[in-house]
Amino acid sequence: HLDDDDDYVYDDVMTCFLVIAVYVVQFEEYSKMVYLDADIQVYENIDHLFDAADGYFYAVMDCFCEKTWSHTPQYSIGYCQQCPEKVAWPAEMGPPPAPYFNAGMFVFEPSTLTCDSLLETLKVTPPTPFAEQ
Repeated sequence: HLDDDDDYVYDDVMTCFLVIAVYVVQFEEYSKMVYLDADIQVYENIDHLFDAADGYFYAVMDCFCEKTWSHTPQYSIGYCQQCPEKVAWPAEMGPPPAPYFNAGMFVFEPSTLTCDSLLETLKVTPPTPFAEQ
């Protein structure tokens, strides 16, 4: 959730991420895992996700068109990172926003090295409008 006190949201995310990171390291005996939020409904077999090429983090880009993005410039101009050809990012607005993925589903390879790298990145990354991204 968004809160007037950004530190509160960021602290919650840091705490959750640290807990998840500890568990991810414990699953290194698996070569690949699929994370699904509790509200994700799976309607068909997803075994093919485990066959995706190794060495990548797979996720789905979030959609800036949803109302939850209504406070952002992306939403106000109709910019869509999934279909950037529909509405070009205006040069006068500076560089386009960094890509966002929807954290409700992703495919990853458990790794202590990756976990450590993510934790270091999180320490130097400023809070974002959607804390888990």
